[in-house]
Amino acid sequence: MSLAFHASPPPGEWLNDPNGLVYLDGAWRLFVQHCADAPAFRATGWARLSSRDLLDWTWDGVAIAPDGDDWAYSGSVTRDGARLVATHTVHDAATGLERQVRRTSTDDGANWSAAVTLIPAARNVRDPFVFDGGAAMLLACPGGWDEPDTASRLALWRCRDGAWHEAGRIGPWQPPGVMWEVPVMLRLADRDVLLISTVDRRGGGAVCAVRAWFGTLGPDGFERDPACGAEGQRLDLGPDFYAAMAADGAPLVVGWLSSWQTARADIWPGFAGGAIGLPRRLSLTAGRVRQHVAVAEVAFPVVVPATPVAGRGRMTFDGTADFSLTVAGPAGEVGIVGRPHAGNVSVMRSGAPLWQWQRDHAAVLTPCAVRDLTLFVDGPAIELFIEPDGAAVSLTLPRDDRPFVIDCVVGDVAHSIAWHCRAPQA
Repeated sequence: MSLAFHASPPPGEWLNDPNGLVYLDGAWRLFVQHCADAPAFRATGWARLSSRDLLDWTWDGVAIAPDGDDWAYSGSVTRDGARLVATHTVHDAATGLERQVRRTSTDDGANWSAAVTLIPAARNVRDPFVFDGGAAMLLACPGGWDEPDTASRLALWRCRDGAWHEAGRIGPWQPPGVMWEVPVMLRLADRDVLLISTVDRRGGGAVCAVRAWFGTLGPDGFERDPACGAEGQRLDLGPDFYAAMAADGAPLVVGWLSSWQTARADIWPGFAGGAIGLPRRLSLTAGRVRQHVAVAEVAFPVVVPATPVAGRGRMTFDGTADFSLTVAGPAGEVGIVGRPHAGNVSVMRSGAPLWQWQRDHAAVLTPCAVRDLTLFVDGPAIELFIEPDGAAVSLTLPRDDRPFVIDCVVGDVAHSIAWHCRAPQA
């Protein structure tokens, strides 16, 4: 592998959306969208990776292969005793129709049964997320791709006596041209939390985000809390976190550490399509969904004084002070600025026109006694976790853009960074 602690493919392979994260028989199994001929995307299926600690990953290869014109698109994986159940979309490349199917596996997802169709084929209906013990399913009905004037919505399906029926619809509440994909329904702090991955296609762009709304799931729909608004909460504050998928039976999510804005246009050499971000544990506190890195401290044992190629850096300081963090490479630079008294975080990426990105995020920080920044650098992949605020920033820099110069400033004074490093995975 080309990265030290992110799930990524071997040279010449492509991955994007995570389709499931399941713990079974002492190991985590991660299923991802896979395409060996990307970015042409003539035949799409699933691959599997495995890990015992969510840091050291093994590429297991193809799990579900495309079958002629039938391509395996995104979905979700659940456990049924010792079996795994995958529910996913089959896209018919010849007709453009999509149907939702189920497969089962008795060997931890290395091999799967033949697909069984659950509901009739339709156009632009995909990404099934199965929950509530297998009795409920969300489907994305995205406008904005080949129907730019159609607003996106979700379909809620329920299973009764072994048969699926459409129980209701969710949305639309965002404008036409904003495409909804990969819905996820979670239960956090006695509230229902809906995650949707969005692609803003207006103006010919492809700006990606994962957005969260909390509220109440009913028999035929989802009533979002008025405090969420139509835009909801942007889950990650950077440009490179997409297709968030929940782990089965745990409040963890993983996401694709890239976006459609850059992935096909500037493929990372050696690990095409990018990587999967570090797993995050979610919580809902004070009206915000918060993210906390879910990897072990002991996995980074080597302390070094120099800036790493791959490692974890930590900065702890006065939680009332403004701060800035800069990660600069030969072809691009990331800048993150926090202002606790104003509550906002600004994120900037500079470089070639394709990579330029800037956003200001309000109501993220609050003054506190101590603030902790944990920065993960793994090749061109950068993830920052801000505590106690439960905020996360995920970005990548162009191609194999390293070595980096990394600086942290608190107030007007340079702040030291304690580094723990890892060697790239074999």
